[in-house]
Amino acid sequence: MSVEVRYLASLRERFGRGEESVEVAPGATVASLWSQVSGGAPLPPQVLLAVNHEYASPDTPVRDGDEVAFLPPITGGRGSVMGNAVASRAKGTAGWE
Repeated sequence: MSVEVRYLASLRERFGRGEESVEVAPGATVASLWSQVSGGAPLPPQVLLAVNHEYASPDTPVRDGDEVAFLPPITGGRGSVMGNAVASRAKGTAGWE
């Protein structure tokens, strides 16, 4: 199965790319995907997760064709990525669309 992974803000710099296609095993979760792309590093608790533009938890399953986004914590006020994420969370969307 293949999923599209998006790395936003500082994670784009950390991974050296903004997005990539990743092959995952059936039964994969967001946490296992993170482990796969990060070389086994644990998922930082402050990283926000989204699957198909909806907030997700580490144990959310990923399916073929899903888009998974990892959003680092970003501080700031109105118009910031985190500000948009907080406002969007109330609407149930991940805030970058």
